[in-house]
Amino acid sequence: MSIPLTPLQLFRQPLFTSSQKHAFCRLADLALVPSAGRDRAARLRRLVASPSWQPLPLIPVLSRAAEPIIHNAALADIDPARLFVSGSFLDVPNQQTLSGFAVDYHRRRRILFDLLQRMESHGIEFLLLIKGASIASRFDSPALRFMLDSDLVLAGDHNTRERTHTALREGGFEPAPANAPGVWYQPSSGASIDLLEPAHQLGRQILNHPQSFPSPDWPDIAAEPRVPDHLVIVALHAARHHGGRLWRDVLDVRALVRDRSSRKDFTDALRIAGRVGLSPAVEALLAFAGEVCSELPRSHPRTRQGRNILALYRETAWLPYPPHALKLLRRVLAEGISPRELVERFGRRQPAHDSGEGWSEPDFGVGRVPARFADRQRFKLKLAAGLLLSGRAPETIRLLRGQTLAQSCAPKLFKPVKSAP
Repeated sequence: MSIPLTPLQLFRQPLFTSSQKHAFCRLADLALVPSAGRDRAARLRRLVASPSWQPLPLIPVLSRAAEPIIHNAALADIDPARLFVSGSFLDVPNQQTLSGFAVDYHRRRRILFDLLQRMESHGIEFLLLIKGASIASRFDSPALRFMLDSDLVLAGDHNTRERTHTALREGGFEPAPANAPGVWYQPSSGASIDLLEPAHQLGRQILNHPQSFPSPDWPDIAAEPRVPDHLVIVALHAARHHGGRLWRDVLDVRALVRDRSSRKDFTDALRIAGRVGLSPAVEALLAFAGEVCSELPRSHPRTRQGRNILALYRETAWLPYPPHALKLLRRVLAEGISPRELVERFGRRQPAHDSGEGWSEPDFGVGRVPARFADRQRFKLKLAAGLLLSGRAPETIRLLRGQTLAQSCAPKLFKPVKSAP
């Protein structure tokens, strides 16, 4: 990614104003939905046609929210330029971009379908599809649920693992490097599969009490979690990423819980999480989703940790820079890299392009990654340097503390399935 700004400029982008936050929430209430009806389209046209409406900056944290919003707006004959203006990081997606997402989704879906059939032929009787692999089927256009990989949860026995690995290899998949356990990559298509197994008592409970997959087009071995269980999975995922993908997580909640009549799903999710001491993360996401979406049930965190995570989400939702910059900064500093060295190395110039093949050792020893990912890694280091230069030290310290709390409240329900040597 080529960016014409220095790191210092990147992090001095203007903050969202209160009026812009309010405008986006009104827009999201109508268009950040898995399906849009005729009445919603008419209300959306009235909102955008209002004299007070001004296009909103497209900041990084809104990127995965912009796509379904623009798709639903296009169905109402609204020009995307009326909704957003391109930001320093992102261009406003157009219909051609969204069409490309649709083609990519259906290609990935076909690959996953073929893999599930192959696994079924090898004697795998049951697996769980979670997050995007499952939730995308609830959208009018499933391509709008962006995902980098498909998450499959297996029963954690040796025979199931071996048969799954055999099916993957026959399907042209290869195990990813050691720093990405459980991930299998298909070089010919770029598709990836994340193999998981229960790592927590709640994960085992969710695996043992699934519901039938809503789409009859999948092989019989595929199932999905019950809605309350899936809400817990999404909420813990949001906390582990400390709100960096917050709007996509809100969209997932809306896909799982369509309206206020589904309040029982909210209360059941809180009850399930409360039994094993995981209430704060679930309280926080469901409360934030209820705040920004009028059609969802309203709730309020009862625990102090839940209220603190909600406060983190309220701030992260409007960060003018990529939230993963904070994660990178914490990781780099934890490895003993001095802030001064980071700034001197990455803060005042664009890192040189690395186009080598094979393997490359990125700067600062953040781990061996394929060379095709080296530029992305250097870009993140540049963001971390920019954050140090930006004069946002109090905000940064507060957010880093909030992220640490969120992660501590969100253990992994599922762990990677180790690849056979």
